[in-house]
Amino acid sequence: MLHFEGVSTLIGKTTGKVVNHKVRISSCRICERAKGRGVLPRHHKCRKNWSGSAKGMEPDMVVEMLKELDEKGVDILEVVGDDDSTGFDRAKQLMPNSKMEQISDRNHIKHNIISKINELKPKHKELTGMVCEAIVKNFTYVVNQNVGNPSGIEDGLHASLKHIFGEHDSCNETWCGYLKDKDSYIHANLPRGKNLCSSELRSDHEKLFIQKMVPQSKKLSNLGSSQANENFNNLIALKAPKTKHFSTSAFLNYRVSSAVLQKNEGYNYIAELNTSIGLSPGNETLSRGLEDVATKDIEEIPAIPEAETFTNIDDAPIVCFDLETTGLNSLNLFKLVSPGLSSYSQSFLVDKLLGQQYESHNAVYDTKLLFNLVTEEDNMISSVCTEEQNTVYSKSKNFNEICLHNYTPTSVEQERRRSPSLKG
Repeated sequence: MLHFEGVSTLIGKTTGKVVNHKVRISSCRICERAKGRGVLPRHHKCRKNWSGSAKGMEPDMVVEMLKELDEKGVDILEVVGDDDSTGFDRAKQLMPNSKMEQISDRNHIKHNIISKINELKPKHKELTGMVCEAIVKNFTYVVNQNVGNPSGIEDGLHASLKHIFGEHDSCNETWCGYLKDKDSYIHANLPRGKNLCSSELRSDHEKLFIQKMVPQSKKLSNLGSSQANENFNNLIALKAPKTKHFSTSAFLNYRVSSAVLQKNEGYNYIAELNTSIGLSPGNETLSRGLEDVATKDIEEIPAIPEAETFTNIDDAPIVCFDLETTGLNSLNLFKLVSPGLSSYSQSFLVDKLLGQQYESHNAVYDTKLLFNLVTEEDNMISSVCTEEQNTVYSKSKNFNEICLHNYTPTSVEQERRRSPSLKG
C-alpha cells in the first residue's frame, strides 16, 4: 500500500512567523495492523486524515488554513504561492467577502522560465548553457527593476529580447553598453560577444516572452516570495527527514509542531517546555537557546565605537587598587626567639605571645598583629637581633620607620611621571 503525507504552512509577511500549519496523513499503523489480522483496532488517537490523491493534499490544506484564519478575524490581503490556483479558488468560494488576492512567487516564475527555455534546447543548437543563462538573467533584471510598473515590464521584455539579437532602438543607456560605446561594444554574456542570429530561435522566444509574458505584466510587476516557507521546509526536514517513516503514527505531528515552535519562539522553547512540566531545562539546552537568541538579535553590523577620551596622566590622581603585598618570612625569626612551641602559625603566636584573639580574613588587622609581634618589648626579638647579625631591629628603632623610610612623596611623584599609564 502506498503511504504519503503532506505538510503546508502559512507564514506572515510582517512577523515572519508561522500563523497556521496543517498535516495530512494517509495511513495509520495501528489501523493497518488490525486490518491485517482481521480484528478491530484498539482504542487510539488515529492520525489518518486523508484518503484522496497526493495531488489534492495541498489545495485542501490551503483552503482549511485560510478558512480558519478568516473565522478568527484575520484579514488576509495577499497569498503568495505557485501558479496553481486550485486551493485559492476554493477558498475564495468559501469566503466570498474576503478581499485576498493571489500573488505569484518570484522563484516559481523564474523556474518556469528556465524549464521553458530548456525545452527549446533540442530544437536550437545556438541555445547553449551560456545563452540560456543570459536570457534568464535579462528576464530577472527586467522583473526586479520594474516592481509595481507593468508598462516597464512590457517595455523591458521587448527591449531585452531585441538587445541580444543586435537591435538596440528600444534599449536604455542605463543598462545597454552599445548605446554608450557603439564601436567597441561586445556582449559580455553571449558566446564570443556576438549577437544571436537564428530567426527560428527568435520566433520561439517571442512566443514565450512577448505572447505569454507581456500579457501577464501586471502579475509580474507584483511578485511575492515564499522563501520563508522553503526555509521552514528545511527545518521540518531536519526534524522529520524523508528517509524516516513517521507518517503512520503521531511522530510526524509532534516533529512538525516542534519545528513550528522553533521557528516562532527560537530554540528556547525546549527549556520552557521542560520547565512547564516540572523538568530541568538543561544547561546545554539553555546555552544553545541563548546562542540562538544572540544570533537573531544581530540584525545589522554595529557601527564602529567611538574612541574613549582619556585623561592626561600628569593631571590624573594616583589611584592604587588590587595592591599586592609581600614581606620577609618571619618563621625562622620566631623559632629563634621562642623555640619549642607546638606551632608557629600567626594565630597561635598572637594568642601565645600577645594574649590576643586572632581575627582571620582581615588583612589590615593581620598586618597590625604582625607588627606588634615584632616590636613588642616583652618579646625577646631585640635581644636576639644583635649587631653581629647586621640587623636593623632594636628597641629604640621603630618598625614603622624601618619599612617606610624610603617611601616619600618625592619618590611617588617621580614614579608617576616615569610611568605612561596606571596599572592595577
